[in-house]
Amino acid sequence: MQPKTAIFGGLAALALVACDLAPTAPSDECFASRYQALVGQPVAGANLPDSLSVRVIEPDTLVTLDFVPTRMNVRVGADGLITRIGCG
Repeated sequence: MQPKTAIFGGLAALALVACDLAPTAPSDECFASRYQALVGQPVAGANLPDSLSVRVIEPDTLVTLDFVPTRMNVRVGADGLITRIGCG
């Protein structure tokens, strides 16, 4: 077996395993669907309950890749406006 073939085969197998581990449908355990009206609004004026687990992700912010279905991610553009709200 040639080295290129072995590497390609290993990467293909890894990709299949990763696909199997990915969630099949987006969850709404963080209640993100209730706050979609905030998309396009300034993050400074966003009124989110303190009881929610919220992570505000601004441009160039480093974030962990762990998936927490009950945590709401609020993505913000360079202009300070909310661009996307989802769980994770």
